[in-house]
Amino acid sequence: MPTEKFSLANSKAFVGQELGVSGWITINQQRIDQFAGCTEDHQWIHVDVERAKHDSPLGTTIAHGYLTLAMLAQAHSKSLSSLPGSARR
Repeated sequence: MPTEKFSLANSKAFVGQELGVSGWITINQQRIDQFAGCTEDHQWIHVDVERAKHDSPLGTTIAHGYLTLAMLAQAHSKSLSSLPGSARR
């Protein structure tokens, strides 16, 4: 990876390079249920574990798309600390 600080001006030097990696983020049923409560999206595919075992093609519940999208903010923040020249390093 280039060692200079990332900027729009030198972004071409970073093409094909890994810019940052966050740790794993656990999305468990408790988190899915809490999100369903906040958004009032209680569709069975997200919150009904027993029904999902039988009726879901995956055999389990799935996280809301907006939940996974919202978690990107945390992953993005954590991955920025590994960028060259980052103050968070």
